[in-house]
Amino acid sequence: MIYFFCGAPKHGSHFQLFIITESLKQQGIPFEPVGEKIFDHNDNEAAKKLLHELDQSPDEVFIAKGHFLNKKLLLSYQNIRIFHIWRDMGDVLVSRYHYQMKRYGKTYQDFSDFYRRDGRTHMFYQLAYQNIWRSVCDPRVFHIDYAELRQHFQESVGNMLKFADLLGVDVADLEARVSLDNLRHQQNDDAGVLFRRGAVGDYEAIISDEIQEDMKRIMELTPTMLRVHAFLDDPRVILAPYYVFPGKRFLNGAVRMLAGSKSSDQSHKSKPIIWWK
Repeated sequence: MIYFFCGAPKHGSHFQLFIITESLKQQGIPFEPVGEKIFDHNDNEAAKKLLHELDQSPDEVFIAKGHFLNKKLLLSYQNIRIFHIWRDMGDVLVSRYHYQMKRYGKTYQDFSDFYRRDGRTHMFYQLAYQNIWRSVCDPRVFHIDYAELRQHFQESVGNMLKFADLLGVDVADLEARVSLDNLRHQQNDDAGVLFRRGAVGDYEAIISDEIQEDMKRIMELTPTMLRVHAFLDDPRVILAPYYVFPGKRFLNGAVRMLAGSKSSDQSHKSKPIIWWK
């Protein structure tokens, strides 16, 4: 079985992955992490070859994670379970704000400065990626809201484990295993670079009302208008989608970003955007 974690950056895929891997450890089930660079670089040929090999071993457990665009390729295999998680965009941007400073030494005057220089453009990538995966309705894909997972842990994890066909897991023990302090210790992350001590919804105390209004207008755009405004904001959203996802130099990804995903929801009408320039 292949367990694949496809959430966008800073949405909680690592947390979701550790829930499954710690459950496997608790049950004494061996597993093998595979293909991180392949999937994060969106290398379709290498991914196809790897997935074909893994699919030949249905009794073994493989763990894969990546911000992978080719949902059609992943869904061409039956021996796979895909976990997609999303998070409130305000919390995503606040998480990226801190991550950029702690991991890469970026400096900003404040969050507003970050939003003008990085966050706003990054949000277009985030929404484009979400449009690819949130539209998928398939029994091999499990969708969950990060806030729901955090606030209703036992119930949400129960649903995750049922989807993964992992029965008999001690959820109370699992909750202790994936606590923030324990994950920081396991990953040598005392500074909280990867596992930051942030609360769901704490963006409201950090992001100004004006920026929140701008974000709201962008998120209400239809998929087509989102791509138009993304291009106007920064043409690199079309020419080089790896600009925000460092290292992902993939032409096929650019084409897929342009193509987007079809949506029957035409209820939203685009509104004027506040241009932070």
